[in-house]
Amino acid sequence: MAVFIYFPNICESSLNDCSVINAIAKSNSSNKAEEAEAVLQRMRRSFENGNHDAKPNSRTLSTVLNACAYTNGDENDRRAAFNISRRIMKEIINEHDLNQIIFATFLKCCALIPPSAVRSSLAVSMFNECRRRGMVDVKVILGIRRCLSSNELLELFRATSLASGTVSIEDIPYEWRSAVQKHVR
Repeated sequence: MAVFIYFPNICESSLNDCSVINAIAKSNSSNKAEEAEAVLQRMRRSFENGNHDAKPNSRTLSTVLNACAYTNGDENDRRAAFNISRRIMKEIINEHDLNQIIFATFLKCCALIPPSAVRSSLAVSMFNECRRRGMVDVKVILGIRRCLSSNELLELFRATSLASGTVSIEDIPYEWRSAVQKHVR
């Protein structure tokens, strides 16, 4: 956000703001999720005030999600990032296009909080939505593995060999991966 402090006349557009959010996401700040969300909120206000170039899109939202997923810091920082990620994911699901990277990134956000029934339930629910849409790839499998216990994974992946060990895209049932997009950024 410092860019806007030093360059107050910078043109507000989704491309510029997404670049700022991306820089925040790559920073070492322990509150980068909050900083990224603040830029997103500023974009929304600008769009609501008539700047159609500042409309957040799925790439902008997924970049905020990425800032959440890579938040370091104490438990409060990680919980704050997780809560932001839930709001962002809900918006993406309701209003934007999804891909396997968004699902995998959200599962990484779920792993930010300590193991609990809530974390497991949310992760399984998101995995099932990803599976229903045919968007399960290797990163999604690795993401869900970070969120669940061994027993939960065995239950979720019954009749497959996905609960442990190495996994390749060919190991994933075709109907689970039928809509996986290649070369998505």
